[in-house]
Amino acid sequence: KGGQKFKESLGFVQINLNKQRQASKDLGYFIRKIEKPLILVQEPHVNGKGVISKGSYCLRASTCKNPKKPVRASIFFHKSMERQIWSKDSITTEDCAVVQTKVDGTETLVASCYMDGNDVECPSQDFKNLVNHAKQHNIALIIGTDSNAHNTAWKSRICDKKRKERGDKLLEYILANDLFIENVGNSPTFDNGRWSNSIDLTITNRSGHKLVSDWRVHEGDRLEHSSDHRFITFQSTGSTLLDRQNFRDISKTNWEVFESDLAKRMSNHANAFSVIDSSEKLDVAADLLSSNIIASFNTATELTYVSAKVKPPPWDTAEVKDARREMRGRIRKASKKKNRDPTL
Repeated sequence: KGGQKFKESLGFVQINLNKQRQASKDLGYFIRKIEKPLILVQEPHVNGKGVISKGSYCLRASTCKNPKKPVRASIFFHKSMERQIWSKDSITTEDCAVVQTKVDGTETLVASCYMDGNDVECPSQDFKNLVNHAKQHNIALIIGTDSNAHNTAWKSRICDKKRKERGDKLLEYILANDLFIENVGNSPTFDNGRWSNSIDLTITNRSGHKLVSDWRVHEGDRLEHSSDHRFITFQSTGSTLLDRQNFRDISKTNWEVFESDLAKRMSNHANAFSVIDSSEKLDVAADLLSSNIIASFNTATELTYVSAKVKPPPWDTAEVKDARREMRGRIRKASKKKNRDPTL
C-alpha cells in the first residue's frame, strides 16, 4: 500500500442519532453520496458491551476512551482518513468528542458536543474548555452540537422558559467569545412529525468560520431516517491535502510483462551475478535481485486506489429500499398520535 497527496474539500455531516441502532444504519445510507465524510454525532447508539454502532464497516469512531458515564458524543470518519485524523484525548469527554486535522492547510479542531437540556449551565463546561483550548493554541475550531437551547437567533420556533433561558446564556457566551453560528435559513433541525424546532447548531471561532461553506439542513429525508433530528451537512471552503490510499493488486498483475521486464533487468545486471565469491558480493546481488523483482512487479501491476466512499452491503436492493421507506412512513404516521413533550 502507498499514498498519494491530492486536494479535496471535506464533507461534514452533523446528526443526533437518538441512541437508536436503526438511526445508525440510516446514517450509513445517507453518507454514501459523500466522499470522505467527517461525521459529528450526538447521542450515538451504544450496545450492551459499550461498542458504538457506526452504521458501516467503512467508518471509524473517535470518542472518550475510558467513559465513566454513557457516551453522548462521537466523531465518525472514513477509514481512509485515519492518517489525517488525530483524537484529542486530553479534551475529549463523554459529552464532547474532539479531533484535530488540517482543513485548507489550517490546523483545525473539530468537535461533536452534546449539551444536556437538564443542565443548569449553558454552554457546558466541556464546551467552554474546548473554546479556551482553541483560543490558547490559536487554532481553528468547528463544533457540531445539540444545544437543547432555544433562541430566535437560530430560528427556534418554540421557546419554552427553561430552554429559552439556556438559549440566552448560550447566545451571550457566543457573543462574548467572538464565536459564529453557521446555521443558515429557517429549516428546523428537529422534526418528529408533530412539531419542529431548531436546536442543533454548528458553532465556529473566527478561524473556523472562514473554513465553513454550504451549510444546510436536509428536509427531504423524513421517511429515510429514524431519528427526530435532521441531517445537517456543510463543506470546507478550501481544499485539504488528504492521503489517497493505493496498492498494487497481485490478482491483476500481467505476468508476461513481469517476466519480460525482469529478464531485461537481470540481463542488464548480469555482471553482478556472474561471480559471487564473498559475503559482500552476495549482499549486493541479493539487494539487486530484490529491487529488480519489485520494479518489474510495479511495471506489470497498475495502482488500484481505495475508494473513500461508504459502500452499500450486497443485500441493499431496490426492494429493500422501498420496504424501508414504507416502514418509515408508517412509523411517522404512528408517532403523530403519541403525546410527547413539545418543548424539545
